[in-house]
Amino acid sequence: MLHLLESRIGRDLIRGRWLILLAGVGLTLFACLLSVWRPALVSELDQRVYDLLLRVSAESIDDPQVVIVDIDDPSLQEYGQWPWPRSLLALLLDQVRHGEPRAVGVDMMLAEPDRMHPEALDSQLREWLEALFQTPTPPYSDQALARVLADGPFVLGYKVHFDAPGAGVWTGAEPSALALPVPESRLFEARGRLGILPELAESISAAGFLNAVADRDGIFRRIPLLITAQGDLYPGLALATLLLADGVETPALLAGRNELFLRWGERRVPLDKQGNFLVDFPAARGGWQRISAATLLDDPQAAARLKDKVVFVGVAATGLDTRLVSPLGETFLGVEIHARIAANILNGDFIRVPGWFPGADILMLVVSGLLLPILLAWLSPTVGLLLTALSGLLLWTGSAWLLNLHGLFLSPVMPVLLMCAILGAATLLRFRFEERRSHQHQEQTEFMQNFMMQSLCSLASIRDSETGAHILRTEKYLRSVAEELGHHPRYGKILTPDTIDLLCRLASLHDIGKVGVPDLLLLKPGPLTSEEYEEIKKHTTYGRQVIDEAERRAGVSGSPALQTAREIVYCHHEWWDGSGYPEGLKGEEIPLPGRLMAIADVYDALVCQRVYKPSISHDAAVRIIRQRSGTQFDPEIVEAFLRVEKDWKRIYGDLKGQGENEELPNGIVDPLK
Repeated sequence: MLHLLESRIGRDLIRGRWLILLAGVGLTLFACLLSVWRPALVSELDQRVYDLLLRVSAESIDDPQVVIVDIDDPSLQEYGQWPWPRSLLALLLDQVRHGEPRAVGVDMMLAEPDRMHPEALDSQLREWLEALFQTPTPPYSDQALARVLADGPFVLGYKVHFDAPGAGVWTGAEPSALALPVPESRLFEARGRLGILPELAESISAAGFLNAVADRDGIFRRIPLLITAQGDLYPGLALATLLLADGVETPALLAGRNELFLRWGERRVPLDKQGNFLVDFPAARGGWQRISAATLLDDPQAAARLKDKVVFVGVAATGLDTRLVSPLGETFLGVEIHARIAANILNGDFIRVPGWFPGADILMLVVSGLLLPILLAWLSPTVGLLLTALSGLLLWTGSAWLLNLHGLFLSPVMPVLLMCAILGAATLLRFRFEERRSHQHQEQTEFMQNFMMQSLCSLASIRDSETGAHILRTEKYLRSVAEELGHHPRYGKILTPDTIDLLCRLASLHDIGKVGVPDLLLLKPGPLTSEEYEEIKKHTTYGRQVIDEAERRAGVSGSPALQTAREIVYCHHEWWDGSGYPEGLKGEEIPLPGRLMAIADVYDALVCQRVYKPSISHDAAVRIIRQRSGTQFDPEIVEAFLRVEKDWKRIYGDLKGQGENEELPNGIVDPLK
């Protein structure tokens, strides 16, 4: 039996390791599917990790090549509310033009004629009065602005619509498209446009769309630099401004695996397959020169600061422009977004998800998903936890290093999630395995305990064949009365099913001390003398000594089971009134196991036949026990016995005749003598 238990534990150990390996393979396959499919939850986790790594790697950047001209609060206080008349805007842009910048991106919508100029008001008044002008001419202020735009390197902005309500509505002049074929990648396709006033569009060098939208979580991370509309490619404002600054009409568009590249001159701008550009935000907001529009209008000499710069003009006054939140938690205006993109491209500060990332992600998943389960299956839980934590830390550190030094974002989310899942599965399987192995060890221990108890009982039976049957019956008596007593409020929490099972297993030891009684007395066929009876009474002390010695040799201390066995062996001949032996304990000084064993031992001695006496009837035995309630026996236990005495009669009937020649316990006199 012991060999079988050990073999089973060994097989379960191997099976547990294989289960960890299989769990690792299954989780790896599932993780690979998620990596390819990339559901919304995983994408959101990727974004959170990207934000965190960007905060860690962000640096303060001063970019002298980019200047922002702000129509800010002081400008509005000095020159009036927004929108300004086109004549005032023309004056501002003329001042910018005189500064000789390389290119000027204008981050504002100019889709309608100026309605703030007096001539426009007169024209409207003439329409109301049904006057002479049937075909209105362009207002003077728009003409002035168009002349300024025609004389400088200006790029105007426009908005596109990708869905309702602007889909299908195309207004304003059609901007110039890039002379490039539309790639097969999934670029955003515009379905409508709020364009530039035709009179102004004819005067500009280039145009770019202004759309900048945050991700679903409200964080702005990327912006499309290319879109398609009606089969053509169109650039964003920042890209169009830089192309004009570098004197390039059409850049080269290179298609890589899962990514695109724009190339002109020495510049190589990475985009994802949808044409998005990941913006590298600085640690501190700013990083470029800013000039107030009021400063340029008041001091023409201030325009000298714009020489050979890439300039962006936009509205920065409070409440007049949309603010977007960056991954660093800073808010940026639309004009600042375009300026930041231009600064990234001019300085070569790029962040990209390389086209080979999906393959690298799968490779990391396969390596970690196959190697980690092997290590976890053979290493201790603590080492496995440390190994998993170290692997996750290395992935995080590697991702931060790649982003900081090379501008590559390789999300560690899926490998880290996989390692955590494998660790959790391995821990759960190991826990279940350890629980099962503990149960098997417990079975083995219980088997050994039962084997030892039965061996001791068999030893007693060899010396007194009548003891074996007595043990079998008393075990069943004890279970019956203990279960009944367990219904009593005082004993319900004490006599639990596990406790009763323990009592019944240990009951077989109650006469183990008889191994120390001489055979001459133990096997004597007739009545004992008083001296011989005193010697017989020592079997309780011998029994306790056997248990004490076994406890000492086993190196066990404070075992509840052994303490219960000691109480049964040593105290089952104590009387309730204190006249029993060996200690003369009284009432509840007698341990409960001893009190329970006493009534079972006496009943069986009464109803069994002895060589020196006949057996008495069950009813006679019940009368004797009832009479001895409060003297020899615990009254509450007697009451429980009286409720189950018919069960005892049946138990004796089932096991009757299996050895009936024991001494009458503790001097009980046969009433038939």
